[in-house]
Parts: sequence; C-alpha cells; structure tokens
Amino acid sequence: MEWQPPERPSGPWYRNWEYWTERGHWYLYAVHKVPYDAPAQAELHRRGSSSLYDLVFESNAIEGAGTSSRAENRKIVKEALSNAFPIHDAFRQEGGGPLPAFTTADWDATFGREGLTLDHLRRSMSMGDRSRSFEEVRRHAIAAAEAMLRALTWHQVNLLRGFAAGGTEGRRAELEPDIQACLAELGEADADPWGAPPRFLTERWLSSCHRRLAEGLLGADAGVVAGDYRRDSRVVEGFVFPAPESVPSCMARFARETAQVGLDDLLDYPFQIAARFSYGFVRIHPFPDFNGRLSRIILMMVLRAAGLPFYLTLRGDSTGRKRYHRSLRSANAGDMKPYEALIAMRTVEMFEDIDRNFAAAGLPSLLTFAPES
Repeated sequence: MEWQPPERPSGPWYRNWEYWTERGHWYLYAVHKVPYDAPAQAELHRRGSSSLYDLVFESNAIEGAGTSSRAENRKIVKEALSNAFPIHDAFRQEGGGPLPAFTTADWDATFGREGLTLDHLRRSMSMGDRSRSFEEVRRHAIAAAEAMLRALTWHQVNLLRGFAAGGTEGRRAELEPDIQACLAELGEADADPWGAPPRFLTERWLSSCHRRLAEGLLGADAGVVAGDYRRDSRVVEGFVFPAPESVPSCMARFARETAQVGLDDLLDYPFQIAARFSYGFVRIHPFPDFNGRLSRIILMMVLRAAGLPFYLTLRGDSTGRKRYHRSLRSANAGDMKPYEALIAMRTVEMFEDIDRNFAAAGLPSLLTFAPES
C-alpha cells in the first residue's frame, strides 16, 4: 500500500511543527528515489534553476532591498549568472539521485565546459555604473550560487568518504584524488583526506561571502569594510546583540559548532539544523549589514547539502515577513520550533508547487516515490 501523508491539521502554522517537519522529511526522501530518466526530473531541474531567482528576490524583499519587480530581478540574476544554471544537471548525471558521486574528471569536465567556476563568479562582480538595487540583486545571486557550490562540495566529500569506508584499499586509493580535489575547493587543500570531516562553515568563508554580498554597499557609517566584523553595538526591537568586543569569540564558537555536524545529522534533522545554523548566525549579527540575507543563504546551504534540489525561499511579502519575524522572536525567547516549522513548511509548499505541475502533466505526486507504510 502506498504511503499516504496525514491530513493538514487545523490551527496556526507555528503550532504544527510535527506535521510540517514530517511531511518535509517524506518529500526529501522521495525526491532521492526519482529515477534520473523519469519525466519528473525535468520539472525538478527547472525548479532548481528558477528557485535562485526567487531566493534573491524574496530575501531582498524581507529587508526592503533589491528591486520591486520580479521581471527585473530575473533579468539581473540571469545576466550575472548566465551560464550557472547547468549545475543543477551536473549533480544528476548518474545514480538516480540528485547528488551522485562525481570524479575529479567529471567535475572539471562539467563545470569547465559550462564556465561555472569560482573565478568566473568573482569576475562577475564589477560595479560599473549600476544602481544600488541592481548590485544588491546581482551580488546576492553570485553569493548564493557560490554558497550552493560549497554546500554540494561538502556533501560530495562526505559521500565519497562513505563509499571508500565500505570498499577495498584499491577503492580508497581510487577515490582519494577526488576527495582531495573537493577539500581544496573547500579551502582545506592540506587536510588529510581520511582525517576529520571538512568544516561546513568557517569564519574565513563567511567573511568572504559577506564581501560578495556587501562590498561597496555598506553605509558610510559602517566603520569597517565588507567582510570585517562590526565595531558598534546593535539593538533591534529591544533585543541586544553581542557587544562588538564579543563578536570574534562568538563567531569562533559558532564555526566550531557547525564543524561538529556531519552529513548523517543533516539527513536526519535538516530543518532543525537549518534553523539552528541560520538563527545562530543572525543572533550574533557579526557584520554591520546584510546579516539577514547571509543567514538565509546559510539556511539554503544546509538544505542543499541535505539533498533539497532547489534553493529554499522564505517569502518576503507582508505575510511572509510577519511569519519570519515571529519565528525569530520565538527563537530569541528560546523556542526554535516555530522557525523550524516555517522552514519545513516552505519546503513542503515548494514541493507541492512541483506536484501541481506534475498533476497538470498527468504525472504522479513525488510522494509516490516515498516508501510504503
């Protein structure tokens, strides 16, 4: 008998944590079971590409930034990353899942052929005579694409190590160059390929990502350049963030805590860890500006590393902002469940959008790939 999801419960979303997280888990499980040659893959690929437009638009909208036109937002992102979208196919080449094992040759051939390298992304960063809103959109798109590459590379290292653990010495020797290549991409070229797991986030990488987002866009009163920690005190709606003198130690602890999480943890608790990492960062508020947008990039990274085939988007309309700010206020008071529920709910809503397109095409729901009860 095919597994049937429970009926959507009544009551406010933030009180239905169990429903949203369970349903989100089933969608994440099911999407890994879709055969690569299934017609459903075309829809998943398209959503993977288009969701980057939505992430940039909605995340900027939460902050009252970027452009108010979705069409203009799409045009700017497309110009900034004109050859980036084939990456969503790059991780679907074989094995029937969204993140199969890549070899170094596969990596170089796919990304090199499409021109999608970190150097390419960085060369796209020139300011020119563009407006601030244009730059907010373009830089956000580039930062998100680079963050997604890091998340998938981190996943890849852990996947390859898992394959090697169950194989022969010859298999380990075969996979070692690929693991080393991934570690180099993560900035850990000197790390032992069989040593400690790679770090999901580092202070250096977070500062680099902040520069992608904010270089040239900080206010004159920031007192620091993009990528450097703030030097002033911050209070928002009565909530006092750590003093600037405490920010370095707070960030060092945050980086250590994120390093303790492995792939199995992400697969078992994707929404909880996404909420914890995202909130943990924004709770410190380490930079003068763009902390919210970077926190939502971190959220996206966790779910991409857990196998989500698209960029998760928290809505930036009036209702979406109210839900987001309510969940953060609850987290400030020590209750993370509303934020976890919000993340899981948006994951489910985006999968349900895909399911509606499946239904229009006469295809079964993604949940038909979930295990039988």
